Amino acid sequence: MIIVPWIRKLPQVSLFIIVGGGAAAVHFFSVIFFVELFAVPAMLANIFAFFIAFCFSFLGQRYLTFSDSNQSFYYSLKRYFFVSACSFMFNEGLFFVSIYHLHAPYFIALPIIVLLVAIGTFIVTKRWAFKLSQ
Repeated sequence: MIIVPWIRKLPQVSLFIIVGGGAAAVHFFSVIFFVELFAVPAMLANIFAFFIAFCFSFLGQRYLTFSDSNQSFYYSLKRYFFVSACSFMFNEGLFFVSIYHLHAPYFIALPIIVLLVAIGTFIVTKRWAFKLSQ
């Protein structure tokens, strides 16, 4: 895979932020796409957007952020999906509370929630999903 050489020299947390930021943007704009163009309820649109963003995120984290991982593709995929699914459930719970109990607009609540959940996701991803074998 061809990656701009200077990107690989960035600290791992910077790479995680770049990939995660891209995945968050894919997620955010996918929600807007489904809600605004197809009138899909925001909670359901968020589920569709999760799967789209997951593909972007896994490939970016696998081949850029954690490219030094010696775990197999499928081993990392299973673990990363588990981490992402747990993060998403937490995300969806916070999204539900924000929309239906706090009455926050979905387009304001979602980026804040995604940012907060990303912090925990980085820690678990680094220490478990893409952990180097001993």
